[in-house]
Amino acid sequence: MPTTNDHLALALHNLQTLTHISSKKEFSDWIVTISAYTALHLLEAIIYNNSNDSIRYDHCIDHRMREDIFKKCYPTIWKKYRPLMSASKVARYLKYEKEEDGQTFTGYYSYDIVCNILYKKDLAGVLNQVKTHISDDGLFTDIEAEFLKCKTTLEKNLN
Repeated sequence: MPTTNDHLALALHNLQTLTHISSKKEFSDWIVTISAYTALHLLEAIIYNNSNDSIRYDHCIDHRMREDIFKKCYPTIWKKYRPLMSASKVARYLKYEKEEDGQTFTGYYSYDIVCNILYKKDLAGVLNQVKTHISDDGLFTDIEAEFLKCKTTLEKNLN
């Protein structure tokens, strides 16, 4: 089963991917989706790391179990995680052809919202809250540095 460091390594890998694509506004759907999965792995890391046996588990069997644990045990983090996962569902399940009623990802979430709210506010909030639960072994420092690198690239595109 994945360890705390395995989840942190996946979060770092996701952020590196975000940095790679963040200069392209047309990938805002993927920016949201990868941001949501980055947050998911950060939350998985603290749950796996938890010493409380009623919370700690080896791996969630489904999304509902995971989300129930997040809501119950980490409500402050949940409030930042939830909008990311909701936006990623829009990104993953809408049709992307041009539709008459504007039902596209960018019809729901502009690039500005993706950058300023979902990435810079919500993912940053998850990252800052998770940091209080993880003792830094260097990997979290790398995660924070990569987050800032991607944030800088996103901000350049806003101007």
